Amino acid sequence: MAQTAKVVGIRFPTGARMDLQGLDGGVGAVRVGRMRVTLPPRLVGLGVRIVPEGLFLRTAADQLAGPDLKGLFATAYRGIGRAREFKGVSSALPFCLSGGTKDSGHAFVYRPEAVRPGMPTVVCLHGYGGNFLFYPWSLMTELRDCLLVFPSWGVTYRNDPGEVEAVYDAMHDCLSHIRDHLDITPTMPPWLLAVSAGGQIGRALVSRHPSSYAGYISLSTSLNDIRVPAGYRVLSLHGSEDPGFPCEAEVARCQTLRGQGVQAECRVWKGAGHWLLISHRHEIGQTIRAFAGFDARPPS
Repeated sequence: MAQTAKVVGIRFPTGARMDLQGLDGGVGAVRVGRMRVTLPPRLVGLGVRIVPEGLFLRTAADQLAGPDLKGLFATAYRGIGRAREFKGVSSALPFCLSGGTKDSGHAFVYRPEAVRPGMPTVVCLHGYGGNFLFYPWSLMTELRDCLLVFPSWGVTYRNDPGEVEAVYDAMHDCLSHIRDHLDITPTMPPWLLAVSAGGQIGRALVSRHPSSYAGYISLSTSLNDIRVPAGYRVLSLHGSEDPGFPCEAEVARCQTLRGQGVQAECRVWKGAGHWLLISHRHEIGQTIRAFAGFDARPPS
C-alpha cells in the first residue's frame, strides 16, 4: 500500500546528556529568555502546555514585533491546520519549554510519499523559543521528496562544547531510531541546516565534525568562527532587512571562506527580514535544492 507524505512527532532513546534550558514564567505570563509575553486573560491559569502553539506565537508577535510578524504566523498556522501531513501532530513546546533533564529525545520527521534509497536527508536545528511546527511546514513546501528531521532542544542552546556534543549525540540517536523504527534509511551523511539561534550549534557541529554532514546551510544566522575544510559546501541565506544578522557581514564571510577553498555561496533577498523561512519558503527550498544538487540525476 502506498504511503502518504506525513509529519510525525517521535520520542527516541538517547544516551546524550539532555539538560535543556526551559521556560521562566509567572502567573499569566510566558517568559522566554529576555522576552516576556502576557497571555490573553481567558488563558491565564490554563498553563502553557495547553495554549495552542499558533496562538502562543501570534500573541508573542503582537506584543513583541507587530502586525507583520503576526500576519506571517497566522499564514503559517492556517497552512498547518489545512495540511493533511500534520493531522494528529502535537506541538513540541511542552518538551522544549519545560526544560530540565530529559530521558529521551523528541523530533519531528517529515516522511515523503515516495521513500527511496539515496533520497536527500536534511537535519534542521531550530531557532530560539523551541521546535515550532512552522519549521517542517515551511521546508516541506519545496523539499517534498526529502527526508526532513527536526530535533527538539530547549528554548535555546548553551554555546559550550558539552552542549555541542550532546546535540551531536542526540542527532545520531535520532537518525538511528528513524532507521530502526520508521522503516526509512536516512542518507548519510545528511545535510545540516541551522536557523537563527540554532546557528551557534550548527557551525560548531560542522567545525568539529565536518565529515558527519554533506554540507551546511545557514539560514538567518551567522557563519562567524566556522572552520571547515577546503571543498566543503556552505550555503548562507539572508534577508536584507534582518537587524540581528546584517547580510553585508555574511556576504563578506562567504567571500573569506571562498578564499580558503570552501564552496561557499550567499543569497540575500532584498526587503526580507529575519523570518525568511516563512516569508520566502518557496525560494528558500528552491535555492537549497539547486545548491545541494537534490535534483541531479543519481549516478548509474
